[in-house]
Amino acid sequence: MTDLIQTNFSAGELSPLVAGLVDQAKYYNGLEVCENFLIHPQGGLYRRGGTQYIAGTKNNGKVRLIPFIFSASQAYILEFGANYIRFFANGGQVTKAGSPYEIASPWDADQVWELEYAQSNDVLYLARRGSQLKKLVRLAHDDWYIGAVDFVHPPTTPQSWYPSGTLTPGAVSGSNVLFTMSVFATTGDTTASDPTITNCVDTSGFSVGDWVTVFAGFPGGE
Repeated sequence: MTDLIQTNFSAGELSPLVAGLVDQAKYYNGLEVCENFLIHPQGGLYRRGGTQYIAGTKNNGKVRLIPFIFSASQAYILEFGANYIRFFANGGQVTKAGSPYEIASPWDADQVWELEYAQSNDVLYLARRGSQLKKLVRLAHDDWYIGAVDFVHPPTTPQSWYPSGTLTPGAVSGSNVLFTMSVFATTGDTTASDPTITNCVDTSGFSVGDWVTVFAGFPGGE
C-alpha cells in the first residue's frame, strides 16, 4: 500500500460524481469528507472552533437558531421558538430587567423551520409560504419588534401612456388666475385632485371654452 502525502485541500469536499476524475487538478486538492475542519485559502486545514453553553431554550423546547449579523462587532444569534424570539450576543443572553429579553412571534415551533430569511442592515425579512411577509427590526440592543412589510411602489408611468385631465379656472378674466387640476386615468377613473396651481396661466386673450396647455407649475410638468 502506498501512502500519499497531501498538502493542499483548497478544493474542499468533492462530489461523489467526480470521484473517478483523476485527470482533474482539483481531484488532488480535494477531500471525500472534511468534518470538524475549516480550510485556509492557502490550502491548509485547521480545527473548527468549539461551542460554549450559554443558556437553555425557553421551557427546554425545540427551537431554530438564525444569525443576525450587522457588523463584525455587532452580531446576534436569534432563538426562534414556539411564538417567541430570544436573543444572544457577546457570549451571553440578552436580558432586560434581569430576565431574558424576548418578543412574541407569529410562528409556532414547527413553522419556524419553514422560514426563509434575508437581512438588510438592522432589518431581517422573514418569509413563509402562505403567510404575510414580516420584518424583524432592531431598534436597540434590547429593543426589537416584528411588523408587516409595507410595499410602496415608486411613482411610475408606462411608456407612451399620458394621463388626461382638466383645469378649472377660478375666473374667466384677469391675471394670476387660480387653476385646479384633476387627473384622469385612461380607464376613466378619477384620481384625487392635485394641489391648486397658481400664477402659471395668464388668461388674457382667452375665452370661455378655449383649451389651455400647461407645461410647468404642477407635479410631473416640465
